[in-house]
Amino acid sequence: MDITMQRLYTATQALFQVNTQTGIAHLLNTSPQVVKNWEKRGISNQGILDIQEKLNVSSNWVKTGKGEMLIEKNNAVTKINNTGNINHFVNENYGTFIAQNTDRTLELVDLNQSITMDLKKPFHVKVPNDELQSIGIFKDDILLINPNLKAQHNHILLVSSNGRGIIARLSIDLKNQYFLKYNNQQPEIMPPDTKIIGIAVELKRFL
Repeated sequence: MDITMQRLYTATQALFQVNTQTGIAHLLNTSPQVVKNWEKRGISNQGILDIQEKLNVSSNWVKTGKGEMLIEKNNAVTKINNTGNINHFVNENYGTFIAQNTDRTLELVDLNQSITMDLKKPFHVKVPNDELQSIGIFKDDILLINPNLKAQHNHILLVSSNGRGIIARLSIDLKNQYFLKYNNQQPEIMPPDTKIIGIAVELKRFL
């Protein structure tokens, strides 16, 4: 395997627990065949630029192994646009939202209690598991939930389902049917009794 690909696998495993061609292709929004070609021929110049932009991994480190692996972008929290489209943010900016130096004394609302509370202002919840790691959301990440936004395609939601608070990604098809992705399985049609509590508009991560 090409040495640059070995470094890429090292980075994606360390940052995202991803170590497959398909997983890396998903992170970079490219095809597994492209990644397979890199293993034989080395990562293309455009690929190295994409890795730096989307994964926050230094192009110099990928090419030479010298210097720091990560590029620090924004020394606090990177905010998402006010549409709440955290999925677009995660896909385009893997690694850039890590809030290493942010105040850890955030007031958190319990995920399950939040579904019974009449919350009018944005509030923080902690992600309870790694079930959405395929889109870059990991256990113990902190999401800022805005209950006042209208849910749109690809938004990350806090929903109430079967008496539980669940983080899920919303998909809306051409027939205006709502589907929710809860884990690494295929999205499921949203049950009629599921209630949307709010939209994730910011993600914080502590190292």
